[in-house]
Amino acid sequence: MQFIRTNELSNVGWIRPENWHITLIFLGNFPGDRVVSLSNMLSDFFNKINPFHLYLDRFIYKPSIRDPKMIWAKFVSSKEFDELIFAIDKQLKEYYNSQALAYNVQIRKFNIPHITLARLKNEYRAFPRLKFDEKIISELKVKDCHLFESKLLPNGAEYQLLHTFGFNPIKN
Repeated sequence: MQFIRTNELSNVGWIRPENWHITLIFLGNFPGDRVVSLSNMLSDFFNKINPFHLYLDRFIYKPSIRDPKMIWAKFVSSKEFDELIFAIDKQLKEYYNSQALAYNVQIRKFNIPHITLARLKNEYRAFPRLKFDEKIISELKVKDCHLFESKLLPNGAEYQLLHTFGFNPIKN
């Protein structure tokens, strides 16, 4: 995906590759004193999940080509990805309930696995039209999940890795 970043697009905020990620569920504010118990529950949960693959589909403008605000690397819709989101949502609801926490997370019926590559900077109105003529055949083996703390800063989000959860080691 490096070829996209070489274009002269100074008014586009490119996401640093170390911050590229595919979000399963965004938890929002979470009590710091419960992170260890949440991590323990998630570790048990993800240890039962079998690895799967996501396949890069194409690069797209979001929310639409007529009103672009971002560039995504969009992956092909995946039954395994959707099932994982629904399963983790169910597990999180049970965990939040057991901890007497309000669960305010909303998930969609259909989820689009994607990586945000760039965002439009506020002072720039027209997102440059890029040509994404060639489909790039690429796959991503999904074999673990990461819990991050995100902080929104003036020059973009900063992510701190809190925990890594490996999937079923027998299937890796």
